[in-house]
Amino acid sequence: MHVILTGEKQVGKSTLVNIILTALEERKKPFSGLKTVSEFENGDRVVYMIPAGTSRGDIPHERDARKKISNENLSSAPDAPSPIYPEKHRAGVCRAHHLIEKNPEIFNRYGVRYLQSPEKIILIDEVGNLEADAHAYSLEVKSLLERKDVSVLLVLQKMAKTELAEYIRERFTLIEITPQNRDDVCSEILSRLLL
Repeated sequence: MHVILTGEKQVGKSTLVNIILTALEERKKPFSGLKTVSEFENGDRVVYMIPAGTSRGDIPHERDARKKISNENLSSAPDAPSPIYPEKHRAGVCRAHHLIEKNPEIFNRYGVRYLQSPEKIILIDEVGNLEADAHAYSLEVKSLLERKDVSVLLVLQKMAKTELAEYIRERFTLIEITPQNRDDVCSEILSRLLL
């Protein structure tokens, strides 16, 4: 069964997803998919797409990358380039909360590949405005959401205004994460994913 999460910025959606992924790993339930993660570079928020799951490909899993940074005491100064994620996975750039650069080809090339997996649980964190022109990626997400043999855990930006975001809103029940419910929905989400 698919689970679609939404909610205000900074409400804890990605934190909740990380808790769920840890629970899946503890239960030895394989998953795959993708995450978008942010790094600050030269004052801008740069968004990278990384693989998620038990098969992570050629770049670090977010948790492993963070551990490496803290272990090596690398500088996280706002002007430093990302020591973690390769430039080829750079999906977009935001400056002062405005999208100033988007790279749909990253979604079309890597996103499609990360979503084409034999695993039965697929993560898509997150669907927002960066993918607006990534047509192959949008088709792959829609195809996954039509399948009944996989469970998709998808995070949808509440303010996303794309054709893909509208498609998801029109066809699926969204779980809105709030400060009041975020600690209580984890077991419900796990149950749905493991059906």
